[in-house]
Amino acid sequence: MTALTETVNNLRGFEVGAVDYITKPFHQEEVLARIRIHLTIQQQKKELLDLNQKLSESNAMKDKFFSIVSHDLKNAFTT
Repeated sequence: MTALTETVNNLRGFEVGAVDYITKPFHQEEVLARIRIHLTIQQQKKELLDLNQKLSESNAMKDKFFSIVSHDLKNAFTT
């Protein structure tokens, strides 16, 4: 939260890691809406990380399966 309203100050905040800003005076409804949005974004990030982990595990299982199938097919034709 800041009393600074200059665009330069806003940009500087983003450069050092801010993801949002609210200027004073603020409205409670706006603050609550921004909080809800950031909570939603955090939840979506968590879900995305979980889904990516599951996808990586599925890809590893698929690769192992195809490796076994390929090996078995090669051996079936050579014996």
